[in-house]
Amino acid sequence: MTEIVRVYWPVALFVLAGLQSWAIWSFKHGVASKIDLENESRRLEALSHKVDLLEVHLEHLPTGSDFTTVKVELAKLCSDSTSTCNYVRNLDAAIKRIESHLLKEK
Repeated sequence: MTEIVRVYWPVALFVLAGLQSWAIWSFKHGVASKIDLENESRRLEALSHKVDLLEVHLEHLPTGSDFTTVKVELAKLCSDSTSTCNYVRNLDAAIKRIESHLLKEK
């Protein structure tokens, strides 16, 4: 066993040095730099501002209950206009009867 270690220790040392270099390189490239973090921070801040603006605009949009209220009011208006139209037809018929009666008397 000591003979194997004595013969192959330079190879083992070279392999361990290579593994150490690879680990350091991987860690360095895997961790974000300070510049990357600052860029992402600015980008997130801009997106946060856009979301805040959208929330302000969304507050002014009508809700489902607003649409329901409009739908109910339109239904009332439609029924009112139908009843008004029927009332005008009845008045028109009454006026025609009065006119025909007055024209018969002459």
